[in-house]
Amino acid sequence: MNSLKILSLIIMALSVSGYAKRDPTRPPGMSSFQSGEVIAERKLKLQGLVTGVSPWVVINDMVIKQGENKKGIKVITIKPEKVLVLYHQKKQWLKWQSIDIKNSAKKSFNK
Repeated sequence: MNSLKILSLIIMALSVSGYAKRDPTRPPGMSSFQSGEVIAERKLKLQGLVTGVSPWVVINDMVIKQGENKKGIKVITIKPEKVLVLYHQKKQWLKWQSIDIKNSAKKSFNK
């Protein structure tokens, strides 16, 4: 009798954990990806850039060294003002938006 209780508890636990992993808003019988769905591409944002012997960049809050691949973003080349990445099988340049603090301060002060 004791082994029957244990077996039924194990079966209940397995069925509940499988149910809990599903998306509660998805109708029954639908898979996680339906044909015709469009998966949105994230916009890549270059947030930091370091050149030199061991160049690296910060893209979308991730530090990535030249030649590395993180979350589908591969950094191919790092130049002083731009970075060449491969993302979703497309090469694209991300440009560094530098700010001239000295001239910005002068313009603000002279207004």
